[in-house]
Amino acid sequence: MLNKNDKKNMLWIIIGIAVILGIFILIRGYDQKQLEENNPSEPDTPIVEPDEPQPEESVEPEENTNQYVMSTPVVEDTIEEIEEDIYPEIDLDINYFMVSLGEEFQLPEISKFDQNGNPLTVSITYKFRTLGSTEFVPTLDFSTDRIGTYQITYHVENEKHYISEMDIYVDIVDDVSPMIDGMITSYDEIEDVTKYISVSSGSFINQSISLSFSDNDEVVYAEYYNAKLENIIEGDTIEQEAMPTVNIIEDLTEFNLSEEGEYHIRAYDRSGNYTEFVVTIDYTNPEIETITYQQNQDHTVLVTITFNEAILPIPGWELSEDQKVLTKIYSENQEEEVTFIDLAGNQNTVSVTVDQINIIHAYILQNNEITQSRNLNRNDGEIKVYVEGQANITYTLNDETNSKTYENNTVLTEDGYYHFTITDGVDEIHLEFYISSMDTND
Repeated sequence: MLNKNDKKNMLWIIIGIAVILGIFILIRGYDQKQLEENNPSEPDTPIVEPDEPQPEESVEPEENTNQYVMSTPVVEDTIEEIEEDIYPEIDLDINYFMVSLGEEFQLPEISKFDQNGNPLTVSITYKFRTLGSTEFVPTLDFSTDRIGTYQITYHVENEKHYISEMDIYVDIVDDVSPMIDGMITSYDEIEDVTKYISVSSGSFINQSISLSFSDNDEVVYAEYYNAKLENIIEGDTIEQEAMPTVNIIEDLTEFNLSEEGEYHIRAYDRSGNYTEFVVTIDYTNPEIETITYQQNQDHTVLVTITFNEAILPIPGWELSEDQKVLTKIYSENQEEEVTFIDLAGNQNTVSVTVDQINIIHAYILQNNEITQSRNLNRNDGEIKVYVEGQANITYTLNDETNSKTYENNTVLTEDGYYHFTITDGVDEIHLEFYISSMDTND
């Protein structure tokens, strides 16, 4: 049995459950009311208990009715196939072209008939985007005479008035560098006219130069710098080209240079192509750094002249690859004035004196061949004395008292004993030999 406390606890539990149920019912009622307020158009519908399900009565279709049901549903693939047959095809395989500025180029053509031979109406519209722009603007025609990009749209219409469109793009590019032309003037005293002479890049000149710029499109910027900057350090001249001062050329129609220096001129077009033109203006005469004379074993003298800059070739002299050294071999003593000209046309003169050739050589020749024999017979061929170098030649015949002058390389026609004395004023050579004309059969 439950005691008094247990009954009391049970009572409180029942009261708590009742309170909870009451709160739940109150909330449900409030939600139902809110639902009804939010849907005022719906009439109150009493809750009706469902009846037992009744079997459906079969309805016979009326006879002679015009209604029908499609037995085959429309498939999406069939629709797509029909659409493809309606719109014309555009037979273009390539939709991008790159063409050089000014180049002849024909836009691709498309057929004016479809695959079944039915006529098509073809029209083309053009849009153009200039270099550096991001927007295409409609234009009337196509031309390769300006730089930029064309958007060309082909419109193709068939007999059913269905239209297909396709875009192609043509880039007109400039791949040609600008041109820099140099010009100097020269006065012809004989003809009394001023002549204009073209100067190519890399030239050396000794006068002012006029430069002009041109391009197949447009020259937009030009600059120049003088690369021949000299710095004297302990007597040495060093060419500094690492950080030249670059100057902007403001007037692109004509630009003049007149001061000495090695100039580098650059011109740029709108597409970034550029050309460099180099010219050296030099008004200073070339100078000799050294001149040397070297005696050779063959009794010649090698003369070597070194210059402070490149010079032009001189006939009779050999010029080094860097064009700064001249060499020439002299076989006899002489004095010569040599005029040398640098690449710009400046000139100077040096005197070359060769007086080191003092050693002479003398030979006895028979039949124009050197012989070591001292008993010669004229029946074996002509006999002569040949002397190398400048010398005084005399001889005596059969120990005569008075000597006779001999002309070098002359045939000897008399028999007897010969004594030749050959001297150049410093060295002296003696030749002694005997000539006969007796026949060996005698």
